[in-house]
Amino acid sequence: LRVNNRTIGIINAEHPEPNHYTEASLRLLMTLAGQTATTIEKTRLRAAESARRHEAEQLREATTALTSSLELDEVLTTILTQLQKVVAYDSAAVFLEEDHLLRIVAGRGFPDMSIVIGRCFPNDDMDLFHKLKATKQPLCIHDVSSLDIFDAWGDTDYVRGWLGVPLIVRDETIGYLTLDNRTVGAYDDSDASLAMAFGNQAATAIANARSFTAEQQARQVSETIRAANLAISRNLDLQAILDTLLEHLHLLLPYTSASIYLINDKNEAVLTSGYGYQSEDLNFVTFPLGTDDVNTYARIYHTQQHMILDDVTQWENWTTHTGTTYIRSWMGLPLQVHGRIIGFFSIDHETPGYFNEAHVKLLAPLVTHASFAIQNAQLYNSVTDQARELKVARDILTRLNSTVTVTEIFVDLHKLLIDITACDWVTILLINPDQESGLLLYPSQRPSNMSDGIIVNL
Repeated sequence: LRVNNRTIGIINAEHPEPNHYTEASLRLLMTLAGQTATTIEKTRLRAAESARRHEAEQLREATTALTSSLELDEVLTTILTQLQKVVAYDSAAVFLEEDHLLRIVAGRGFPDMSIVIGRCFPNDDMDLFHKLKATKQPLCIHDVSSLDIFDAWGDTDYVRGWLGVPLIVRDETIGYLTLDNRTVGAYDDSDASLAMAFGNQAATAIANARSFTAEQQARQVSETIRAANLAISRNLDLQAILDTLLEHLHLLLPYTSASIYLINDKNEAVLTSGYGYQSEDLNFVTFPLGTDDVNTYARIYHTQQHMILDDVTQWENWTTHTGTTYIRSWMGLPLQVHGRIIGFFSIDHETPGYFNEAHVKLLAPLVTHASFAIQNAQLYNSVTDQARELKVARDILTRLNSTVTVTEIFVDLHKLLIDITACDWVTILLINPDQESGLLLYPSQRPSNMSDGIIVNL
């Protein structure tokens, strides 16, 4: 059976009698073979054309569906749903490059999705992805179970046929699509071409969604910072400002709990405001900031760099306080004014590996504004305290200058001390010139028989 000088098959005619076929039979069979070959070829071409049209239509519908949303999570879900219509799989995943890591951001068909989504891999440990990135071409593997470089994590030891596709945007690889199949040799070059065409559209959809998310995030950051600035500009009360900052911090980065530590005169980090903690016994938590101290705040203080702990249980110097055993990941950010650290943001989450460098960049504007707002409130409090102390001193001098007797002096002094210190009991000892005895007065609660005080020996 020949078409265009190409053999596509053979017709074999047999008969039980010897010499049954003649030259005429051969000519007839040759004619029949030619017509049959032509018919078969036309049928094949029609079937191939129909298959191509079907694949093109499926690809068109699938790629059209990718433009239906700009929300990244929805786009990722749509990618895996539509990919199944283009190239069938038993399980599939989307890997994206983030901070020199490969993170699985979406998956479908895996036995246990909880150990798949969010899983990270160092780029240096993924040989298959190295090849995809280097060639920028899809990769089909007949049976991955025969390869030592294939790690069947996440209960994926069922995978035999495998297809990997690079996700490329403007000649830059941003991630990968992987398709798994239980059948050996499930994928061929045709499947790879279809998956690559789909992957190109998927990569564009992901890039668009990321840009949209970044724009939304930038707008949200700007609005949150504006709202925070407006709120704190109306109040110079330090505690109110700290509480407001923690509320707006949660709008930017949802956390399990968070706190603000300020540095006191003893060079200690003192927990000054907290939100979301299960225990209220954290009012007096302090951390020394000496050069020999190994706590997280001392490290941030001396390096002047932020700090992220993916899992606090793996850090030997982590301190767990009552009611904070739920904390797994942690991020500390320095509050700096003109290069001087005045405090720290301490942010907790119950999920390991929750924080990353993108969060540091996200919070940077708020941290800057927070630092100056806190310093302004501290300066205001300092000036207010000084003014109050001067007023008290002036009042004391005025009242004392108007008194005549020692008893009157101490009665007035008692009243001033009550007002200043909010104490319940005041005693005053007036030492005699001989330095051996003194007069103990009880101006705050003076019985009638103690109007002149009690003589005590020193």
